[in-house]
Amino acid sequence: MLIFLEQLQSNEFKAVIEHYALREDGDEAGAKKYRCDFKDIDYSRGSATGYIASVCQ
Repeated sequence: MLIFLEQLQSNEFKAVIEHYALREDGDEAGAKKYRCDFKDIDYSRGSATGYIASVCQ
């Protein structure tokens, strides 16, 4: 999923998503590490489409 946010909203958004992702069985092994994996875009790698294509390889 690719979502564009203002920098000021980014941390709050991540906290809300992580909260709901870990709400059920959040204490199981690997839950905190694997249920939410946020990546900030490095625009030096190109456009949003190109970035997703390069990360998913």
